[in-house]
Amino acid sequence: MKIRGASDSDYNAVMRLYMQFNEDRVKTGTGEAGYRYLEAGAPWSELLADEDCMTFVAEEKGVVVGFVTLRADAFNPFKKVGRMGEIDLIVVDERVRRKGVGRRLVEHSLKHLHGRGFTHVLLNVRVDNPATSFWSKMGFRKVSKTGFDRSDGAKETIVYMVRSVS
Repeated sequence: MKIRGASDSDYNAVMRLYMQFNEDRVKTGTGEAGYRYLEAGAPWSELLADEDCMTFVAEEKGVVVGFVTLRADAFNPFKKVGRMGEIDLIVVDERVRRKGVGRRLVEHSLKHLHGRGFTHVLLNVRVDNPATSFWSKMGFRKVSKTGFDRSDGAKETIVYMVRSVS
């Protein structure tokens, strides 16, 4: 498996995975997520050119099977921890889940952020999301929890998780 920076030619593959991600959310009653760079007519090329937003894809036998988007200098409520990045979105094709794709994407992300001088990485995950255990295994610690009303009127509770990038 190869992890590499996303390119314009990856848009359709990433969009396929994003649609799969939203189908999973609908099945669990969570509702679709909004991700501005993958909405209709979104500026995908701008995302790829943004120094503060990095997208990496996992490719296996020429097929994109996962992606992760990182944000530099993310919202940092924990000023004492130094420079913080964020794992904004990670999606792995349901056909290859539990086969190390997510782990490899996260490990690549941590190395990338470390190389850019970041000390920590933040993410948020729904409280009821089974992926919370994955994040714990990857060394992320829960630091806070918050509930909010989504734009579609549904209530959602998320957990913020943080870990060192070194």
